[in-house]
Amino acid sequence: MSVAIPGAQLSTQGKRIEQLTFTRFVAAVAIVIFHDGLEVFPFYLPGIHTVFSNAFTGVSYFFLLSGFVMVIAYTQVPPKPVSFAGYYVNRFARIYPAYFLALAGVTLIFIFSNTPVGGLSVVFGFLLLQAWVPGYAVTLNVPGWSLSVEFFFYLVFPFLFNAFYRKKENYKIILWVVMAMWLVTQIISNVGPAIFSSSPIVKDIFYYHPLMHINEFVIGNFFALFFLRHTEARYFGNHAIKIFLLLIVIVAFMLMSIPLNVHNGLLALYFVPLILLLAYDKGPLSDFFSKPVAVLLGEISYGIYIYQKPVRYVVFKLYSVLGIHQKELCFYGFLLALIVWSYLSYRFFEQPVRKAIQSRFKSRSVPSVAPVN
Repeated sequence: MSVAIPGAQLSTQGKRIEQLTFTRFVAAVAIVIFHDGLEVFPFYLPGIHTVFSNAFTGVSYFFLLSGFVMVIAYTQVPPKPVSFAGYYVNRFARIYPAYFLALAGVTLIFIFSNTPVGGLSVVFGFLLLQAWVPGYAVTLNVPGWSLSVEFFFYLVFPFLFNAFYRKKENYKIILWVVMAMWLVTQIISNVGPAIFSSSPIVKDIFYYHPLMHINEFVIGNFFALFFLRHTEARYFGNHAIKIFLLLIVIVAFMLMSIPLNVHNGLLALYFVPLILLLAYDKGPLSDFFSKPVAVLLGEISYGIYIYQKPVRYVVFKLYSVLGIHQKELCFYGFLLALIVWSYLSYRFFEQPVRKAIQSRFKSRSVPSVAPVN
């Protein structure tokens, strides 16, 4: 998964948890609405507008789900270590082709529209370092900041898995460390900006820096361990009502507009139970989410997320030429174009390039477990 970032297939010891895949599509579309659809029907309506104004928290969901997926996909019985080289090749092959294409597209758009392009922005962007450098996190292709964060997660995951997650005796220690990381992050996120200032540089550090989001990834890691330790039949069943009630609680929390920073993992309190309930669900809801079309939409959600800016530029340029200005038509036309482009990219660019990269390095770096595609 790139979940940040969207993109990883979900499996547990060879068994895919398909119903989780579709949720990436829902989160990705919610983020698109947050970026471009808040002024169109029905998202400008009171209440609905408030909820989708908080849809940026979909990125937190991606980070949590990514952490969850990684542990499940790479856990074997008996435990085996993750191959560093194989893992890195698979992760690079999954996220970088679309990331590169989107960033290259945005860079060319900037150049041909005579918009200043900073050399360092380009360098940091293509090296996936922008989130580490204050002032550069959201330059060029804005959604790319989360891929910079996600790539950091990928770098540390094999170390965490091989040193800690494979050993059952570390379970309680991991729990306490993860809880401490989450609590410290929430304190820093909510107190830090008020103490230091509200300058863009400070905002970049507190909102986008990878160390402010690592808690989300390791929370996902831990609850994957929890899931794998609790696979008895009594945990599985029709959890649709519980999921529905939890969604009501999440919406109510957003409607309360509590003055807390929800950008850095606070909503793990709600998203983790949601992921677990969906993973344990065996009712009509999971059946629907596991339909081939739903799974495909989940698979292309990474493209929906990362291609927002270049596709928006092209589509709205076309609108300008055709004299189309009606807000709803413009937004929903853009959303449809984004979904179609993401499918085409996934089918005819991302998959072939990923297979080519994996094939190129296969003889040098064979992963110790099946790759997370």
